[in-house]
Amino acid sequence: MSDNQYTRAVGTKFYPDGRVRSFPGISLISFISPDMSQYRLLTSFQDDLKRQAFAGNFAFLPPSSFHMTVTDLLCEQVRLAEHWSDKLPLDMPFNATQRQMMEWLSGAILPRTFNMRFDMLMDYEVTVKPFLLPADFATDDYLRDLRKTVSSITGITHPNHDLYRFHISLAYQIIEMDDLVMDTFLTFLTSWEKVFREEFGVLALAEPKLVFFPDMFSFPEKQQT
Repeated sequence: MSDNQYTRAVGTKFYPDGRVRSFPGISLISFISPDMSQYRLLTSFQDDLKRQAFAGNFAFLPPSSFHMTVTDLLCEQVRLAEHWSDKLPLDMPFNATQRQMMEWLSGAILPRTFNMRFDMLMDYEVTVKPFLLPADFATDDYLRDLRKTVSSITGITHPNHDLYRFHISLAYQIIEMDDLVMDTFLTFLTSWEKVFREEFGVLALAEPKLVFFPDMFSFPEKQQT
């Protein structure tokens, strides 16, 4: 029997051995494509993390899933009023919520690019992720207005709506680390934060896409039924 203590990612998004669990959801995201210099930076960081002695404490997201979430919408397993639409019943079948989101948001997202820059890597809590900030006033206005519009259309306003921080998830910690291992891990993040500050530059993202994801490893645009 394992003596490991597991994080809150286990039992929701992952199994104790790091395999991904079913966790269907709906989000508005912008993909990180392989032709972006930031994609190569993200994969280099992730590959280095996989080589570390503490790598077994993490479940790694595939590069094909790399994205920045613009707005979280619904998750099938999170049926709490504060995380649901005030326009939909809490027990609504999830494939029906997907169809409703497609109907509501069709044509609501204007096609345009926007720019993000690196913020920090060190504000760590379970998910390994670089945080991002709008790179200019136009992007700040665009994202603020878009999130407000989507919230109004869908009736979804999560408790962290006004404090939400943009990020790119790369890995989830699944096993708790003792203080010594955590210190080693944080030192690793500190060294990479310097690299991100020097090399990240401006990330030009295409317009957000509405995705219906089955788990943390796949974010298809095609509706799941």
